[in-house]
Amino acid sequence: MKLEEVNQRTKEAVDFLVAALESGHSEVLTAYLSAMAKFHTYSFGNILLIARQKPEATNVAGIRTWNSLGRFVKRGEKGIFILAPMVGKKRSRDENATSEDADTKDGQPRLYGFRGVYVFDITQTERSATSRNDALMDAAKSYRVDAEKLQKAVAKELAAKRNEATKANVQKPRG
Repeated sequence: MKLEEVNQRTKEAVDFLVAALESGHSEVLTAYLSAMAKFHTYSFGNILLIARQKPEATNVAGIRTWNSLGRFVKRGEKGIFILAPMVGKKRSRDENATSEDADTKDGQPRLYGFRGVYVFDITQTERSATSRNDALMDAAKSYRVDAEKLQKAVAKELAAKRNEATKANVQKPRG
């Protein structure tokens, strides 16, 4: 996506908010404030982009993040366009570093610009069958371990009661 398109989308979102407020539709502002509360780690521009493209979004992340969490984007879903910072590490190539290079020490992160990326809401994802099966298997293993512990405890208790009964029968004088 080109810079002009990014600027156009952001401008449309701001214009929509301004037009809604001027026409007395305060619910649009309420929706934007609600989006700001949900996405407090995102910039104002990205919040506007998210709220404009998918107002019902609750939890957004990139495709790799969803995959690492065991979730996968459903086939055919459209992403939510936002701007992501491009951060890199600046290293000086020669010993005669300029004053700008002196400010950015070796290995220190530096913002180079922004690029357009797509994120997806949690409603656009689903758990993979394998992660669901893994969760079920873990629950079954836990249940099995708990059942075995319970079985051993009951067997131990029954053995103790049998020993007490046997001792009581042995100690009774026959008469």
